[in-house]
Amino acid sequence: MIQRLICRCSALLCACGLLMWCIAGTLWYVSAADTGSLTIVSAQDDAVISGMEWSIYYVGDMDDEKFVFAPPFDRYYVSVGDMSASALTDLASTLSVYVRLDHVQPLQTNKTDQHGRAVYDGLKQG
Repeated sequence: MIQRLICRCSALLCACGLLMWCIAGTLWYVSAADTGSLTIVSAQDDAVISGMEWSIYYVGDMDDEKFVFAPPFDRYYVSVGDMSASALTDLASTLSVYVRLDHVQPLQTNKTDQHGRAVYDGLKQG
């Protein structure tokens, strides 16, 4: 008698679990956000730097394990390299020269507030 009751309870719990799993899969769609935000904090030691202007640029995105440059950066003959911190720092320095020479317009420009923070919202992933 007890074994039969345990068997029925187990079957009922399995059926409820399957039902909940099916409902969860059909009602909730989960995806990554298409946009994001970036916060830059300007400080040196314990002193915050307010009023500092920062410009950000959309340079490109990853596509199948390869970095693809976005316009206007796709017309420059540069390579990303090994994606190490030093390679990306060198790339940023090179691209900053092109930005100044060709007067490339930034995606967004912002100044730091009294807390040394500059916030950029609605940014495309990349």
